[in-house]
Amino acid sequence: MGQNDAFSSHIEGLRMLLSTPDMSENLLVILDTIPSSIVIVDADGKFVYVNKHAIELYGIDYAGFEMDAHIANVKPIRLDGRSLPFDEIPAIRSIASGQIVRNAEIIIQNINGIEYPVNVSSAPLYDRLGGINGAVIIFEDFSDRKEAEEKLSSQARLLDEVYDAIIATDMGFAITFWNRAAQRMYGWTAEEALGKNVDALFQTE
Repeated sequence: MGQNDAFSSHIEGLRMLLSTPDMSENLLVILDTIPSSIVIVDADGKFVYVNKHAIELYGIDYAGFEMDAHIANVKPIRLDGRSLPFDEIPAIRSIASGQIVRNAEIIIQNINGIEYPVNVSSAPLYDRLGGINGAVIIFEDFSDRKEAEEKLSSQARLLDEVYDAIIATDMGFAITFWNRAAQRMYGWTAEEALGKNVDALFQTE
């Protein structure tokens, strides 16, 4: 099972557990031991539960906070820096229209202003009559992955500027990197070469 599939399965299981009328203190203890940040909000967007991992990431316990105050503090934005409209915030989507949101990637700030890229999933919670009475939100900090991607991107930019032709392939000999010098030497652009089998490409010369 991939990370995204496991994450979606995780929130589905929590949604069902939290929707049961006999949710106990034991369940809240379990939520505190899960290695993910988990928060629960009521139908008005008020935070009613924040687990330990979420408190560590936020730098504050938001239990009792209203959604507006929370948003003002965490300042959610898209990964590209654009603002995230209120009605596109995962928790709001789940409360307002019952949507199950999977793997939305946004940036939030902790109480000290430090930004974290997080992968967010949310799902509505229901009362006994089937009405939405809140939402559960799970999020994961993926700073390490983002830093690795940025490092690879920086390295690729440097390789693109060198004078020698540099070509990289995967285990199946499909081209995964083609710098500008390779384009000058062989005539194909990166768009034309990427994904092609290196042997097949040069046989067409």
